[in-house]
Amino acid sequence: MNVSDDKSARGRLDAAEAFMKLHKYREAWAAFNEVCSLTPQNYRGWWGKIRVITEDFSLRIENESRLDEIYTLYQSALLFVPDQDKSAIEQQFNDYYKPLEEDNTTKQNSLKQRIRLLQSENTSLNASISELDKLDYPKVGFMSNGIFYLCVFLCFVGMAMETVGEIRGAMFVTSIPPVVSLFWEIFIRPVKNAISEKNRKNTNIELEKLRTQREDIQEELQQAQKQLEKLSN
Repeated sequence: MNVSDDKSARGRLDAAEAFMKLHKYREAWAAFNEVCSLTPQNYRGWWGKIRVITEDFSLRIENESRLDEIYTLYQSALLFVPDQDKSAIEQQFNDYYKPLEEDNTTKQNSLKQRIRLLQSENTSLNASISELDKLDYPKVGFMSNGIFYLCVFLCFVGMAMETVGEIRGAMFVTSIPPVVSLFWEIFIRPVKNAISEKNRKNTNIELEKLRTQREDIQEELQQAQKQLEKLSN
């Protein structure tokens, strides 16, 4: 039974090598996989699967999970590779694998740092937008009817008291509230409302600017997270 399996495995290895020369990697993978099932002690099956994944070490792989798969297959191959072939196998694998692993780690660390910075900027923008949203610029209204009628009443009282001569200067004193009210309506209220409206417009402009920045940062953050996920998975 073992002899039969060994002959069958040798036949599949020959077929796998032929498929590799033809660049038919799917068929080569199936043949190497059968070798691993029939004779797991034959390192060429495990090593052949690495060759398929890397297209005979010509394909640059950046996916971390794919690199982990290659390394697992390499560990399986090392268990059964003869001593006379081990150094060559190790050299070929390390020449291919180590630069990819280091480059992949560097890219992931760079992306993680970029993601942290973007998240910090996004949090800061959210806080600024929230603070600006809380600002209120209410318009200054007219004097209430009660105050207005009180001013008119005091003015008439002053006129009456001045007329009958009971109190000198009463008309002047009682005319102060209406004059102040008139000054408020003509000068102070319009100016305060104009300033309030200007501040409101400036705040809206700043809010629009911050929201645009936040959208750009969120889009960049999503792209960075997708790149990191692609490298990791």
